Order: sequence, then C-alpha cells, then structure tokens
Amino acid sequence: MAQSRQSNTTPAKLADRLATVRHGRFVGRETELALFRSALLAELAPFVVLHVYGPGGVGKTTLLHEYARVARTAGRTAVLLDGHNLELSPIGFTQAWHMALAQQGSTADSVPQKLVLLIDTYELMTPLDGWLRHEFLPQLPSTVLIVFAGRRAPAAAWRTEPDWGHLTRLLPLPNLNREESQTYLTVRGIPATRHEDLLTYTHGHPLALSLAADVLGQGDGLTAFNPHTEPDIVRVLLERFTRNVPDAQHRQALEICAHVRVTSEALLAHFLGHEAAYALFDWLSSLSFIQQGAQGLFPHDLARDVLDANFRWRNAQAYETMHHTARRFYERELGSGANLALSADVIYLLRYYAALDPYFDWNILSQAYMERATPADHPFILQMIRQHEGEEAEAIARYWLQKQPQGFIIFRTIQEQQFGFVVVLMLPAITVEDVTADPALVAAHAFMQKQVPLRPPEVINVVRFWMGRHSYQEADVQTLVAMNSSATWISHRHMAWTFACTAVPQQWQGMFSRLNFDYTGEADFTVGGHRYGVFTHNWRTEPVGEWLEWLGAQYFQYGANPASLALSQTEFAEAVRQALRDFTRPHLLANNPLMRTKIVRETADPSPTTLQQAIQQAADSLTASPKEEKFYAAVYRTYLKPAPSQEAAAELLNLPFGTYRYRLAQGVERIADWLWTREQA
Repeated sequence: MAQSRQSNTTPAKLADRLATVRHGRFVGRETELALFRSALLAELAPFVVLHVYGPGGVGKTTLLHEYARVARTAGRTAVLLDGHNLELSPIGFTQAWHMALAQQGSTADSVPQKLVLLIDTYELMTPLDGWLRHEFLPQLPSTVLIVFAGRRAPAAAWRTEPDWGHLTRLLPLPNLNREESQTYLTVRGIPATRHEDLLTYTHGHPLALSLAADVLGQGDGLTAFNPHTEPDIVRVLLERFTRNVPDAQHRQALEICAHVRVTSEALLAHFLGHEAAYALFDWLSSLSFIQQGAQGLFPHDLARDVLDANFRWRNAQAYETMHHTARRFYERELGSGANLALSADVIYLLRYYAALDPYFDWNILSQAYMERATPADHPFILQMIRQHEGEEAEAIARYWLQKQPQGFIIFRTIQEQQFGFVVVLMLPAITVEDVTADPALVAAHAFMQKQVPLRPPEVINVVRFWMGRHSYQEADVQTLVAMNSSATWISHRHMAWTFACTAVPQQWQGMFSRLNFDYTGEADFTVGGHRYGVFTHNWRTEPVGEWLEWLGAQYFQYGANPASLALSQTEFAEAVRQALRDFTRPHLLANNPLMRTKIVRETADPSPTTLQQAIQQAADSLTASPKEEKFYAAVYRTYLKPAPSQEAAAELLNLPFGTYRYRLAQGVERIADWLWTREQA
C-alpha cells in the first residue's frame, strides 16, 4: 500500500527515483512478503509459481513492484511484464520477453539462473495461459521463480496437473488490515480523528484508502460524505476527487487519460500544447489510480470506467470532441507508417461505438489472439473451409495458400488452440491465374473493369475467407476479423478497393452500412452452389483519414436535438443515484444527465424542479405496497428530507445500521427502475 517517505540519496536514473518513491509508499503485506522471501532464500523453493489474485484496486500491482525490489535486493534478476502492454500472441510475448532481458543485460540464450519473472494483469493473458504453462515456462532454468498477479484465481490446470500442481502456490490478496490501514492514513497526514470513518467507508480497500487521502489532500474535508449506501466506494471518491482538480486543463488531461488506451506526453501535447504537456503528464503519473506502462499512462480499470462515464454524462459535446481529437492524433501518427500499438489505440476507441454492439463480441478480445498462420495450421484451415463451404472452396483456399500464405491469419484461444481464421489478400493486380482459380476474383475483376485501372503501388484488398471452428461467421470471430482488417486498412496507405466477402450478407448489412461500405450485388459470386455477398469500399474516393472522420461522426447520436442525451440503463441508474444525493440542491441537479433525458425534456417545464418532482413521484410509488414502505422511509430520511448523517437516519428509523443500508439500497434501485420504465415508454 502507498505512503510517503523521503530518501536522502539522489537516484542516478528516473527509473530508480520512481522505484524509490514506490517503495516509500509501501506498507503492510508482511505475510505476503514473508512467503516470497522464503522462496527467494530457500536452496530448493517449495514452489516455482506464485499466483497472486484479488479484486481490482486491492494492491496487486503495488505488491508485485515490491516483490521485484525485494528480489533485486537479494541479488536476483527481476523481470516485470504487464498484460496491459503485451501483444497477446506467443510471438508478441516472446518479443517483450527478449526486450526485458536485454534491459537486464541478458539474452534468451543466457537466462539468469536466479531469475524472478513477474507478470501483472494476468487476467488479460488468458489466451496464452496454456502456451506459457506447456511451452514457454518449462524452458526456463529450474531455479526460476514466477509470480502472476490477476483478478481471478488461475485456471484449474495449475492446480490439477500433476507437475504444475505440486509447484504452484495460490495467494489470494485481501484488503489491508486495520493496523496497516491506520499506518497508511497516518503517513499520508490524515488526522487520527478521521481514521475511524475512513476505515468504515473503505474496509481497508487500498485504492479506496488512497483516493480518500487524495481527496482530503485537496483540502476537501469530506463533509456530507456518506458513502455507507454506496457499494462502489471508488466511484464515490473519484467523483469527489474530480470536483477539486487544480483547474480545467488538469481535468481535461484526466478525461483524456480515461478515454484512450494509453496516454503519452505526445498525445497530451496534441490536445493541450507542448508547454503544458510535460507538467500535466507528471501530475497524472503522481495520481494514486494512474498506472505506468511501457507506452504511457493508463488509469486503474475501476477508475477508467467511472471517469469516462462521468465526463460523457456531464458534457456530451465536449466528450465527442475529445474522442475525435484523439482519433485524429492516431491517424496523423499512423501516416508515418504502420504501427501495431497505434492501430490498437484506434481499435480501442471502437468499444465506445454503441452502433456496432450487435455485431461485435468484445469479450473475445480477452480470450483469443491472432497471428500469422504456420504450415502446421494449414490442415485445420483447409478442413474448416471444407466443413463450412465445401470442397470447391477448399481447392480455392489451396491456391491462395500457395500464392499468398502470409495473408492467412489464425485465431487461437486457451481452450482451443485453433479457434478460427481470416484470409486477407493484398493484390497489386488480378491475374489470369487468379480469375481461373477463384470465382470471387472473377466478380472482382469484372467490377474493377468499370473502375479506373490500378496504378502502382495501389493494391486491392480482399477479405476472402473467415470463420470460426463452431460458429462459422458470427460476432465472436467477426470481432477478430474486424480488428485485423481495420489495422490493415489504417496502416496501408495504398489500397484502392476493399472487397469483404460474407456468406450471409443480410446478417452484416447493418454493420457494413455503419462502416460506410457499399453492397450492390455486382461483386457477388457463387461457389459450391452458394451465393456469397461482397461489400466494397473505394479508398480512392474516401481515403482512410476521411473514412475514420465519417465513422466517428456516426457513433455519437444523441437525437435530433444535440442537447438531448441517450443513456444506457447502467448510466441512467448512476444518474438517478447522483440526483438523489443532490435532491435538496437544485443548482447541482441542473447539471445532472437526467436533465437531458425524456423524463425531464418532454415536459412543459424542463427544470431542476421537474426532476425533483419526477424523483419524488418515483419514491412515492414505494408507498403503494406495505412491503416497500420501509424502503421509502430509508430514502426519505436519507435524501428527500435528510437526517444530519446516515447514522442519524438509522437511529430515527430505529434500525440497525446494516438493515438501514440494505433498505436504502433497495429503495434507490426501485426508484431507478421506476424512472427507467418511464424513460423507455
């Protein structure tokens, strides 16, 4: 856990300075440290792999950095990798591994015998779990010590396989205990008179404790701060923290950091100017909920979701502007050449595009990875094509394997090494051999005959085959296809046309129309008696930069009136909770996202008073049932006519505090549901 101590020694490098500060902010975890030290110092360690796991914000990353420091102090070589910064493929992991070894003065051919390998955010590494266990880790020296840290307990194989089960130790990470929490608060300068309240609020959750100290450090005494009814203490504290950031520019830097995949100083300079970027980057890196990676800064996942949703509620137009500005930065950088990290940054923004949700399964991104197919994958690919599209299609695939094997991309998962694939062709011309071998190229050739001929170095891009092992052409595999294709389109500046082939064009018409691809039927073709639909895009008339600009404009649709706001049910419920907290303060209600929704806007008087009336009506609905009147009483004494404190409200209601909190939470949930039903009517 973090705290503030000073060192009298000036570190030689900034990395050393960061490590010194990080260690100076560490408290507690004596049991976890003792276990790690016992393995370090043992002649034959009782375990080789230590799995540290626990919920977000519990301090896994902090503990891993302390493990690395302890290892180096003991004379061991420590290599720390983070799932946030790794390309999820064996090749990508191996490259990161080689780079990390080189920084330690070692190579893959001379791995230190006393190595400690630490991998953070291991839940993102799920697609590589089996490969790591069966292929990569067994090649390391027998004296190595490996530590994984993630949100979930490891896969059962780590415990059930006879070899790994004997050498694996699980370490669930709890919240800080009372003594550790008090030590942390004392070092952060929090008065002892506030400790009891903060310990009650946070239950020793490290990120919550750190945020509470940050808020108090701003000079906010946390007056009227009653988070007993809020199970998400991190969200409450972040809301309080963001109310008192130094100025508008610092707030903007924080909002940018929450929205993009990683924040670099160059990105901040693009938004806010070079002079401001340096100081703002330093400020962001100093925040307790901001983490540092090889490519830049990124918020803790819990903080990211809260900050981004909060900004979108508060100012939808500014949020949209920020999104477009970030995208234009990536486009400019990609103009200098292909860059996988930047392509990932652009694709990351797609998660905000609600219009594509029906066609995407974003969960697959944490379960699968893609890489160029090897000869060992070719039988699987051919068998899949034969199974789903027939023998004639298989013969066509064999032709392309001979001519352009680099266009075959395999998708892998931990459960099934070969999950699916895509074939993406880049053709400088359509040859006689292509037309003879593939009816899709017959149709494409006829289509191109009506267009301006290709001019070197132009190419035609054909997304020819794509499918999953079981689901054929469905959202999960399509998500991976889209990621691969988008990266190709963004990074390749000499495409003239794209032809995207689909087995059931009606299924994907909505998605492709949102991507500004055309479907005329002119490029359709038949193989094995089945007619395939082909969507096309002319990159000459709409280059990648213009396409991305158009694409972004489609995904922020708040209705005909730009002041209106469409919220998801989750966002709507969060806005209701905030409105209840601000019920007696109309000047704060005026900025609530509900002011821009149907329940207020479609009234004769769209004012804070109308919002108060809507909330009161929703609360009154609880009195219609004797079983729910108790929920109304808790809401009434907390928000509508609030008692001085949560404890006082419970006392007025003659309830144990736990019972009061339960009834209040139930009342708030029912009010949110009642209002949501009216919003959707």
